Amino acid sequence: MYPIILINISAILFFVVSIANENGINNSRISHPKDNKKKLEIDLKLFLDSVDRVASVSLDKKDGVKFNLSKDVLNLSVNNANSGDGKESLNVKFDHDLDISFNSRYLIDVASQLDGDKIEIFFKDTGSPALIRDPADFDSIYV
Repeated sequence: MYPIILINISAILFFVVSIANENGINNSRISHPKDNKKKLEIDLKLFLDSVDRVASVSLDKKDGVKFNLSKDVLNLSVNNANSGDGKESLNVKFDHDLDISFNSRYLIDVASQLDGDKIEIFFKDTGSPALIRDPADFDSIYV
């Protein structure tokens, strides 16, 4: 069994798996999604404000915010049995159809770390983790 080390960097969790090879030398690697080619691009402030507004319907910002993506449109929604529904529609750059959900607090935390004017989110499919990038900062990738 390999030890798993959890590191919190800028409110983003990376899983680092330490693997000892037969010579006793440790090899560490960061686990991140592969083949995320479906690119969503949107204005950062617009995205942050919209996620925050839609999530404000819920008493708990950890509730899931649903993305319903189609050609150049992002429909955001939150459904909470106790406090109601929140919905918003945004114009984006996207060329696919995809439905996926995120923890709204996570999205707000990640987007708040970005310095540029845009946010890019790369998807593979509904069941795979997404990659989030600031197009102005090529060194940072958030999972």
